Amino acid sequence: MVLAGGWGRRMQTARFVNPDAAAPTPTEKGLVCLYGRPLITWALQGLPAQRRHTYISANRCHHDYARYGQVVPDDPALGVSVGPLQGVASVLQICSTPWLMVVPVDVPAVPHRLFEQLAEGIAGAGHARLAYARTDVRSQPLFMLVHVTLLPALRQYLSDGGRRVHAWIKAHGVAVSFSDRPPAFFNINTPADLREAARQLRQSDRL
Repeated sequence: MVLAGGWGRRMQTARFVNPDAAAPTPTEKGLVCLYGRPLITWALQGLPAQRRHTYISANRCHHDYARYGQVVPDDPALGVSVGPLQGVASVLQICSTPWLMVVPVDVPAVPHRLFEQLAEGIAGAGHARLAYARTDVRSQPLFMLVHVTLLPALRQYLSDGGRRVHAWIKAHGVAVSFSDRPPAFFNINTPADLREAARQLRQSDRL
């Protein structure tokens, strides 16, 4: 699944057809274009190619996102605007496979073999039901592989007022090191970030 349900308030002045274009028009962050492609398409590259389903956690622009997968809005029974875990729980409720891979919509250079390395982390941890990425600098909690049997625990966490993603995944999962690739987790929150992402992509082999 791709998490695209946030408000993207810091991107409210951005609309880029290319990284050098002027950007006076507000738009949905996942539909902001980087090198002529919406960020949602960059994020989809981080999901396994042989996946059974593609879910998009989104609360606006459903018609636009529906071109890329099954749109799943936040379930209001889980709370009101309680953050990305609400999107994860909403998709887990309808997920038809045992495992769900999660990536955020605002990271255009998702690490190669992300799914495989998270799956290896699960296998190496015995009975773990969740794995998430981390670098030497910080955890990357929105990059996770989670088993559907964690849904009751997640629902309870949200019901009890829990909101912090890192606190929940740390309690239930194992961290998988991507310490050699911290730039791959660069996320876009502002127009300046979008320009920086374009610069990084120009210097890489990801275009």
